[in-house]
Amino acid sequence: MNFGRYIKSTLHSLGITDNRFTDLAGLGNSAVNRWCRSQQPRVDTFICVCEILSRFTGKSIDESIQEALESIPAYRLAKMREAQND
Repeated sequence: MNFGRYIKSTLHSLGITDNRFTDLAGLGNSAVNRWCRSQQPRVDTFICVCEILSRFTGKSIDESIQEALESIPAYRLAKMREAQND
């Protein structure tokens, strides 16, 4: 799973459309689709997305950020390398 698929899956489970989400986040309508094609958002956009998700899910911003980070392949790879070095 990548960040875009994570967002799509989360929005689907919450019953929120991509368009509604991008309106709330102040993003262009194609942002989620770009993320699904493995393009990563800027850090400020990533934080904004996590903040919005935390409001809808009732999770803390830290929990939302951690879940979103787990969807990013480079983050998972870094965690794997870290575990191998321990």
